[in-house]
Amino acid sequence: MRTRSRRTLGVTIAALTTALALVSPARAEFPDQGNRILYVRAKLNGSSMSGPARGGEFEVADLFSMKNNGRDARRLADTPSTSEFGGWYSPDGEEIVFWGLKRDRVRVFRADADGRHVTALTGNETSVMPNWSKNGKQVVYVKYPPASTRSFWPGEAARGLADSDLMIMDADGSGKHSILAGDSIVSPGWSPTRAEIAFSMQTEEGGKIFLISPEGGEPELVCCETGDDALFLDWSPDGRRLLFQQIEQPIRRGLPGTQVMSIRRNGSDPIEITDRSYLPILPRFADDAARVVYTGEDGETFDIFRTRSDGTGGTKRLTDTPNKVEFLNLLGG
Repeated sequence: MRTRSRRTLGVTIAALTTALALVSPARAEFPDQGNRILYVRAKLNGSSMSGPARGGEFEVADLFSMKNNGRDARRLADTPSTSEFGGWYSPDGEEIVFWGLKRDRVRVFRADADGRHVTALTGNETSVMPNWSKNGKQVVYVKYPPASTRSFWPGEAARGLADSDLMIMDADGSGKHSILAGDSIVSPGWSPTRAEIAFSMQTEEGGKIFLISPEGGEPELVCCETGDDALFLDWSPDGRRLLFQQIEQPIRRGLPGTQVMSIRRNGSDPIEITDRSYLPILPRFADDAARVVYTGEDGETFDIFRTRSDGTGGTKRLTDTPNKVEFLNLLGG
């Protein structure tokens, strides 16, 4: 299997400032209830989603938290010099690891669960999409070259390849090492129950989902055999299923035909969770394996929606903030 390609993408670093968020339980900081959704709210630098927005031109993006019914939105932290692109709560709920743009560098940071006491864990390389190990002692993330112009916009992510490394470091930022070099690796996730990491990686046949041991070695192909792209994945809390965004190929009229899918850990039992209403992208499991949330576009803006993970039942819009766009995990991770 080919694991390294020296190709470049002619996409500006501005694409990296596209808002991102993710879903995760916040235990320690919000004792009034069991689970919340962590997401990003950003102001669109333009008036149309068909123009600059698709290139990733947003004003400073901030992390927010809300209850899983869409209520009680709170700004997580006031960090005017940094655009936060999303992250994960630690397994004990006391901390977060996230990535963001600060001083023209995309780095991985660690902070208290309320966003205070921020510490940079990575340096000059482009470091994205961090996620905790199941015991909270390590962090997995993706590293691109320092001058990377990689675009993570859904659809663009399927059009080209860029050098990347799947990295692991200790939770304090020490012990950084690569376990795999590959093309355009995105959205690594540590299994909540097994010693394995799931991730998406571009191949000559499109974006595929793989599993790999934290010790490295040959990755195992999980999904999918078709020519469509499988990107932006998430584990169910019980570790039995993988949730992901499927992008149909070829991309028509510049926009991907997408849907949210889930499969068993071994790639079997596929479930189509959404139709193509609201251009469903960037899914995450919600408070349990029964519900998922995703970002959707209604033609005017992006908001966050919730539905059942078995594909039944209706869809509920959780956000609708005037003059703002709100995302779940736009860039994966």
